[in-house]
Amino acid sequence: MGAFLGDMVETVFCRLTAGVWMSRSSLVWGPFSVVWGLALAMATVLLRQNQDKSDRYLFAFGTVLGGVYEYVCSAVTELLFGTVFWDYSKFKFNLGGRINLLYCFFWGIAAVMWMRYGYPLVLKLMKKVRSHIRPWMTAALAVFMAVNMLTSALALARYDARTSGDAPNGQLEVFLDEHFDNARMEHIYPNAKKATKAE
Repeated sequence: MGAFLGDMVETVFCRLTAGVWMSRSSLVWGPFSVVWGLALAMATVLLRQNQDKSDRYLFAFGTVLGGVYEYVCSAVTELLFGTVFWDYSKFKFNLGGRINLLYCFFWGIAAVMWMRYGYPLVLKLMKKVRSHIRPWMTAALAVFMAVNMLTSALALARYDARTSGDAPNGQLEVFLDEHFDNARMEHIYPNAKKATKAE
């Protein structure tokens, strides 16, 4: 739910601020943002015992944790895939182009909105699903997301190698080249750019 909602929020935000519809997905199948999904899952685990705390507390917690989390996500994805997925270097009060103060505040707002409205709504909806169906539904979604994340990681790694001039090595890489070519990857990840390697 967090991955889907985060993708929708970013898509609408880009439309309103940049005037264009663009993919904000982290994955090759479906409108899911892994960054948002993991962030809201972490917020749920860390904050559900503090739901009674003030909005100011939730906002401050989300701002700080969100900033740290987004910085780590940026560094790790660049290290793993050789790709920069977002660059805030043109924003004021940015740190290495990986985070900026304004978007850290957005994380704070997201924490308040999720804990006050999103998480309670998800709980309410889940209670409407029959108890014997919930485990199977959870398992099916977990398997789908795991396969989706693995396929996306392989496609991104191959995309980086392919755009560096590396020929496919083995049937898996041939398959990835055929099904996740440059045009498709550029559509899914329109802001991605190769990381500049230090000499």
